[in-house]
Amino acid sequence: MTASSAQGALSQDDLTTQSVVQAIEGAGVPAKDVQTTDLTINPDYSYSHGQSVITGYSVSNNISVTVTALGKAGSVLDAATTAGGNALSVDSLNFARTDPRTLEDRARVDAVRQAVSHAGAMARAAGQRLGPVCSLTDQSGLTTSPEPLNYGPLASAAKASVPLEGGTEQANAQVTLVYSLTPLGR
Repeated sequence: MTASSAQGALSQDDLTTQSVVQAIEGAGVPAKDVQTTDLTINPDYSYSHGQSVITGYSVSNNISVTVTALGKAGSVLDAATTAGGNALSVDSLNFARTDPRTLEDRARVDAVRQAVSHAGAMARAAGQRLGPVCSLTDQSGLTTSPEPLNYGPLASAAKASVPLEGGTEQANAQVTLVYSLTPLGR
C-alpha cells in the first residue's frame, strides 16, 4: 500500500489485510493457522535536482497461511485474491506433511534392509558370513518433498478453484551398519 503519509499507508494496509484474513478464515482456515511474518513501512523517494525527496510511504504486510487439506488450498487462494485484489501478491507455496515421521521411518527401514543385503553380499564374497551387529547409526539428513494427495470427495471443490498439485514425496535415509564377520563353515 502506498500513501502520502506513513499512517495513511498503514491504514490502507490494515483494511486490505483485515479483508484478506477474514476471507482466508471464511474459506475454512482457523485463525491459529494465519500468522503475520513481516510488516514494513518505508518512505518512497524521488530525486529532483540532485536531492532525494520523500514522496510518500509504502507498507508491506506478509502473512503465512497453513492449509492442512490440499483440496481446500485453491479455494483459500481464490478467497484471498478476491479480497486483496491487486494489492495482494503470493510469494510462494510450500507443501509439507504435518507429521513426516511415518515416511521417514519407512526410508530408514528401507535403508537398513539395503545395508543388510549389501553387507551380506560383501561378506559372502569375502568367504565370510555376517555375525552380530556391532553398531547401527543413522546419519539421515532426511529431506522430503510433498506426497501426491487423493482429493476424494473434495475433487470437485478443488477443480473449481486454483488448481494446485502436491507433486510427489520422497524421503532419503542413510544408515551405517557394522557387523562382526565369521567364517562360512561355522
